[in-house]
Amino acid sequence: MVKNGQIIYEKYIGYANLADQIKITSQSKFNIASNAKQFTALAILSLVKQNKLNLADDFRTYLPDYYPHIKDKITIQQLINHTSGVRDYSDLLSLQGKPWWKRVGLDNTDVLNLIKDQKELNFRPGTDYLYSNSGYTILTALVSKISGVSFKQYTDELFNQQGMMNTQFNDNYMAVVSNKTLPYN
Repeated sequence: MVKNGQIIYEKYIGYANLADQIKITSQSKFNIASNAKQFTALAILSLVKQNKLNLADDFRTYLPDYYPHIKDKITIQQLINHTSGVRDYSDLLSLQGKPWWKRVGLDNTDVLNLIKDQKELNFRPGTDYLYSNSGYTILTALVSKISGVSFKQYTDELFNQQGMMNTQFNDNYMAVVSNKTLPYN
């Protein structure tokens, strides 16, 4: 709990690793999965603030290899708010007969190549809502393209500017991460 900018109460409950009985501490690191989308949006908004892009821009202005046959504008805003019509890669991978969670080493490059192969959208941009992890994967490529550095490098700097020294995107799922918590369900 924080009061007047000072921590007045702090408590951690649970285990980072059940098998080894390692308790969660202030140094524990969590994979926040889809909650990370807000930080991807923050990276995009920081580029907007720097006047490097506009939310109303068609993302293909910067990444022209996507959906060349689609005439409708697909805006950055639509990618952020899941109204772009871009098909979710997890659905596309399942349609191929092997869901994402059964694939070893799947990364953003694989996902972006899958998206580039798509000829159609689920619906006309801006006319409906459908949660799309693919839209956020495109946004990571957009951040990299506009900033000139990798998405991880860009967001590492962004997090450091905000004092978030233990927050990061991981671009190597095999990387050793100190104080990493393990997921359980």
